[in-house]
Amino acid sequence: MDRNKISEMILEGEEIIYTFKPYYKKVVYRTIIILFIAIVPFILFLIFPIVFKFPEEMMTMIIISMAVMVVMVTIPLLIPLFMYKNRFYAVTNKRLIIQKGFFGIDFAFLPIESVQYVSVSVSPLDRYLKKGTGTISFGAVSTPVTSKSGATFAFGDIGNVYENYKIIKTFIDKNKEGQQKS
Repeated sequence: MDRNKISEMILEGEEIIYTFKPYYKKVVYRTIIILFIAIVPFILFLIFPIVFKFPEEMMTMIIISMAVMVVMVTIPLLIPLFMYKNRFYAVTNKRLIIQKGFFGIDFAFLPIESVQYVSVSVSPLDRYLKKGTGTISFGAVSTPVTSKSGATFAFGDIGNVYENYKIIKTFIDKNKEGQQKS
């Protein structure tokens, strides 16, 4: 079953130039690292009553509450893994498109002519994977890039991020030159 539904959102006179899919291993590794960091405090908190020999009734309550808390932390952290199957990025001759979704499929669009800022970020996890993965962020008046919230419109976890940045940036610049000449 093809989950890439971007072609269904193409307007008249619009062509898909590039399509990207996030790098799966990075999504998995990031989820595992965050889960580990989130669950370690619960494990340490569980060891404390065992070491100090809390009463058995109290231990049962602690274990049940810890299990509930671990589940409540784990489920939201696993959502990116489930959302991966519906995540696609596309560059058309008119727009940048992000397809995403957990249950359904949602789309975000950014007109090429409104892109004012393009940047690349490579995290320590990207460097560890040695696959050239990273994130390309796009800024516009409608989707500004700020120091507090970062980019709201970004192609995350894509491979060969520097090469893809060059291709996308060249395309955006050429499109803007064509718009100015018209």
